[in-house]
Amino acid sequence: MDLRRNGQGGDLTPKKANNNQEITPASQPVPSVPLPIPADLAERLRQTHSRLARQVLRANAGDSPRMDVVMYCASALETYAALAPADQKQLLMEVATAGQKGLGLNRPEAQLQLRHYRNGEPISHLQAACLLFVGLKLLLPDQESGFDFER
Repeated sequence: MDLRRNGQGGDLTPKKANNNQEITPASQPVPSVPLPIPADLAERLRQTHSRLARQVLRANAGDSPRMDVVMYCASALETYAALAPADQKQLLMEVATAGQKGLGLNRPEAQLQLRHYRNGEPISHLQAACLLFVGLKLLLPDQESGFDFER
């Protein structure tokens, strides 16, 4: 549909023909076709995206520890302490599985629901990263989480 700005807040409205009738498109838009991305390029893009996200995460705090990360890690410690060993492993597995899809650490509006975390209470991706970080430190201390929360 042919659209133009209406002058109020940049909203788009349908363009009217001379006889004040709305102009409709002759056909539907052509859907885009996803192109395959070579595996090596996809991995380099993922690594670059992760590196940039870590830089932004560190830049937001400067030389001080991020207090939100400190609080989320403290909450994660309390959560793991309250669970039985089998439930601790289930929570760690669930958050690790969610993390494989990627976590938007710098997007506070992004939410996850984990069945084994406080009855499915929604949490931010940063909270999930802290759960993963603390869970790995407690249950699998030789494993790296990929998050630089130790500073």
